[in-house]
Amino acid sequence: GAQQKPADDVKSIKGQLYVAVKRELAVVQLGNTADAFAKQALAPLITPDTAVYQALEAEIFGPIG
Repeated sequence: GAQQKPADDVKSIKGQLYVAVKRELAVVQLGNTADAFAKQALAPLITPDTAVYQALEAEIFGPIG
């Protein structure tokens, strides 16, 4: 059967998210593609105080100390 995507799997819906945000906000500075949007608008939101950043840090670097 088809695999279920995790609820927080933004990568699988990036195209839909890009179109919806661009339409709802009526902005043009979000990049010309879903990938550009992810880099320009979403990536800066991942800061050291977010769970996503902390999970990535732990996954990439493992326990430090």
